[in-house]
Amino acid sequence: MKPEKTRKKFMQYLRLFSEGMYLAALSIITAYAFLRTTTVPLPWNTGDSGIAFFNELTADIPLHMEYLLLGITALRCLVSKKHILRNFLLSAGICGLVCYAVSISHYGNLLLLTLLLLAARDIPFDRIMKVYTVTVGILLVMTVGAALGGLIENLQFGKKRKMAFGIVYSTDFAAHVFFLMLCIWYLRGKRTSYPAAVFTGILGLGVYWWSDARCSAGCLLLLSALMAACRFFRTRCPEKGEKICRNPVLCTLLALSFPIASACMLAASLVYQESIVWMRGLDKLLSGRLYYGKHALSICGFHLWGKQIRMNGHWADGQVTDNYFYLDSSYMQMALMFGLVISALALLAFLHIGYKAVQRKQWIFLWILALMALHGLIEQRIWSLSYCPFILAVFAQLGKSREVETVG
Repeated sequence: MKPEKTRKKFMQYLRLFSEGMYLAALSIITAYAFLRTTTVPLPWNTGDSGIAFFNELTADIPLHMEYLLLGITALRCLVSKKHILRNFLLSAGICGLVCYAVSISHYGNLLLLTLLLLAARDIPFDRIMKVYTVTVGILLVMTVGAALGGLIENLQFGKKRKMAFGIVYSTDFAAHVFFLMLCIWYLRGKRTSYPAAVFTGILGLGVYWWSDARCSAGCLLLLSALMAACRFFRTRCPEKGEKICRNPVLCTLLALSFPIASACMLAASLVYQESIVWMRGLDKLLSGRLYYGKHALSICGFHLWGKQIRMNGHWADGQVTDNYFYLDSSYMQMALMFGLVISALALLAFLHIGYKAVQRKQWIFLWILALMALHGLIEQRIWSLSYCPFILAVFAQLGKSREVETVG
């Protein structure tokens, strides 16, 4: 009996150790990814540091983290309470597919994101979200403060002088605000108050006024309305609110929001014809996403394992350019750049997340998935850890955090 007790205690140590290592790695990767979207003069980008070793070490942070996450992934599989072999084989299979896709498409960030998903196995998603939200929240506040205080560059774009508040572009700043508020709503959950809903609405108006970011502004206003509705039903008519949340049709639609949005965007881009008036109107509403999606389909087409596509924004290489070609839609990027295999894996991941959210009655998380899917029609932030952490829920423990494990 004593050896069995010792073995259980050792496995508890390994679980706690691997979870702590994962959360530490997540905070480092998140900070690194976020800072790369800012105008903060990073020494590993500018070469300002006089210590060559420091430049080399920090430039290879993603590579160092990949090795660390590989070890954590293996450890999390080992300490699984069941299906250890199946978890090992599944993780190895997914890693193999992504590695092969990256060798063809050369989008190396996919491998790091995949390892973050796999290494999060059975870690409470609430803890992951707390680490992520605190990290991004502190860095965003510091970046905006530094930009307004003149410590870093506050870029402005176009005739409207769209402000980026220390971020590399104005819409990127607005996306940071939107996804951060989604993270806060997830963590606050049913405790969300009316003042929080009003504050979110003010943020939506603010990013529209100063950054002219229509997509993120509109999604922030929708988020504000959902927060207020959640508070209203919880305090005034909880039974009716619960009945609405449990509606099987609504739950199914919310859980399937990513496949639905992806199918709609791909189909609309395929059939788009500029000569048809209503299609031109829809394309204008979507800020030209259908036109550029159709154009990309005609010159690139679909590839099983993806293809590297060179894109130019309006401000390519820091200068205004008329040679604009950019796939902003998350779904078009996924299908054309990452390939059909990775697209299928991504959609399966979000299907699984939606299914888990329904099973564990995570109603707010379902609405968050729907807002993300809507945002993804126009912007490509879903695949970047700098903005969106919710895909990390695929192998994490969703629902109430387990009781804190103790050893001894």
